[in-house]
Amino acid sequence: MYITNNDKDITSTDYWTSPAGKLGRFFLSFNAGACRILYPNLPAEDLKAMKLAEEIIISIGVSPDLGDRLAYEILFDDTGINPYSMHTTTEAADRILGQEDHGKSLEISIWTEKIKGGSRKTCCIFRRKAKFRVVPEIPCLEPWR
Repeated sequence: MYITNNDKDITSTDYWTSPAGKLGRFFLSFNAGACRILYPNLPAEDLKAMKLAEEIIISIGVSPDLGDRLAYEILFDDTGINPYSMHTTTEAADRILGQEDHGKSLEISIWTEKIKGGSRKTCCIFRRKAKFRVVPEIPCLEPWR
């Protein structure tokens, strides 16, 4: 798999035709202080829930739910009782952020593939600020402290 970057933006990728991309799984790519979520076929209701977030927090920690593997959580905190979140092991990312990144601000963006008239284009459909933290366990689902 390849991703071609222009600073925080993705100019091209073949993720969409990879086995994981064909299955509709998302992938995290980090570059230039940004976390880019490559998400084929993102359901409209999920994007709507993401856009309601007042704060977005990217956490990393061990996940008992995922076989005690290191995992990312992306929390789209709308201050409600059931905020939208995404979880994946670090195998679905091109970088593992660590303690040295704790407390840093990142830009978060969501990328998908648009197909029009046989032409394929990687497009950003969402962009916001986020914060990163290291936590003992995923899921965390806690607001920023």
